[in-house]
Amino acid sequence: MSIRRKWIILLCCSLILAAGIGEGLSGNTIRAEETRTAGKNESPKDAELLDSSVQGHEDKVGSDTVESPAEALDTVSPDIAPATSSTLTSTAKPLELPQGTELVTENEYLQLYLNSKTTELMVRDKLTGQLWSSNPIDRDADKVAKGTNRSDLDSQLILSYFNDMGHESLINNAADSIVKGQFEIEKLEHGVKITYEIGSSEKGLEAIPKVISKERFEQRILDQISDESVRGRLRNRFFYNEDKQQYERKEMKDYIVKDVVEILQSIGYTAEEAKQDSATADGDTAAKESAAPRFIVPLIYELDGQQLLAHIDTAEVQDTEAFPIRSIQLLPFFGAAGLNEEGYIFVPDGSGALIGLNQNHAGARAYELPLYGEDATPKGNELIQAQYKEISRLPVFGLKRGDEAVLAIIEKGDAQATISAEPSGRLNSYNYVNASFRMKDMEPVNSGQVLLLDRSRNIQRCIARALLSDIAS
Repeated sequence: MSIRRKWIILLCCSLILAAGIGEGLSGNTIRAEETRTAGKNESPKDAELLDSSVQGHEDKVGSDTVESPAEALDTVSPDIAPATSSTLTSTAKPLELPQGTELVTENEYLQLYLNSKTTELMVRDKLTGQLWSSNPIDRDADKVAKGTNRSDLDSQLILSYFNDMGHESLINNAADSIVKGQFEIEKLEHGVKITYEIGSSEKGLEAIPKVISKERFEQRILDQISDESVRGRLRNRFFYNEDKQQYERKEMKDYIVKDVVEILQSIGYTAEEAKQDSATADGDTAAKESAAPRFIVPLIYELDGQQLLAHIDTAEVQDTEAFPIRSIQLLPFFGAAGLNEEGYIFVPDGSGALIGLNQNHAGARAYELPLYGEDATPKGNELIQAQYKEISRLPVFGLKRGDEAVLAIIEKGDAQATISAEPSGRLNSYNYVNASFRMKDMEPVNSGQVLLLDRSRNIQRCIARALLSDIAS
């Protein structure tokens, strides 16, 4: 993946999207504020980044050289006053709203839409008609994404979590909340709140015993199943505790729960029997009642003038001791650019770097950079080679697609944030950049034991503020 480093001056033609999690503060925030200008469309070669920590100096990063721009550009503060309507022009064609999208709220500048079935968010700029979406609108035509990568395109949240052995897994709110109907929508004065139950809702588990004696498991269940392959499949869903002479239910994904319930129902084994068998569980087994990962994450969208706010009240985030949340990736595909669009991704590598869109990076690793360097608290994996060489000193990232752009500024909790960027072709057909926020970490301390480092106590709110923009040519 080629990355070009330059001095960058923030252009006034950008959608500012700021994200943050507070260090002992309140939350994860992404802010965006709208500014526009009439002028020539700038190419990645002409775009420049201003890094206040190195302003006025030249720097070298390995073989990469930071260049000063050939000509100066005007700078614009994120809190600039909006231009008058007479100065605002746009040649962008307004995108049509997908079917099922309804207006939630609006103000003088923006309209906020939501699909109540998919929870896909859209924001329309009233002046230009430009539409920004939380997910690629044409993602159903993607020929690259398969399996989980396809499901991720439908997601507004991607969670990373640990099991009790410290192994990390991923789960998204599309496949494990939206498809299952495990979410609630609450309208607010200036927006909407969506509370997702992600993972197993534990529906169906009541029909499977948490623990059952060896004798009863074999006589009441296994002996009633004539198909040996089915017996073997069911037996593999339980752990045999030889010391206690009992079978204990293993962790089960939802599709496994469905399969086991169907097998038990076929022999007439009822939920009442499962309850009676589970009553024999000792304290250790009873503590393992949560047999699958389950998370509660509330996501709030609000309009504030020319800005879209997306925030998570982490005080309401729920996980379990068996499956602690490692990180939350917020709006991973907001403003993603497709295969036929020109522009670049902006990442805060050193004094700033640009990654061209659709540059055939299919064989390259994704860009992933923790802000201000790697956290030295947890013990690192020495087998994983660090990808980055430059410390990211500014909590910003963004993306430009054609005559439109989005710039994100992490306002709070930036020390716990990681910036990720992925050009098209490797996982899907889109170029995108986003931020994730660390909640908890694990590291091994003794054989078979792990130490949990809880950061969520220092995070009370995640907020994103975004500005929609159009660069008129």
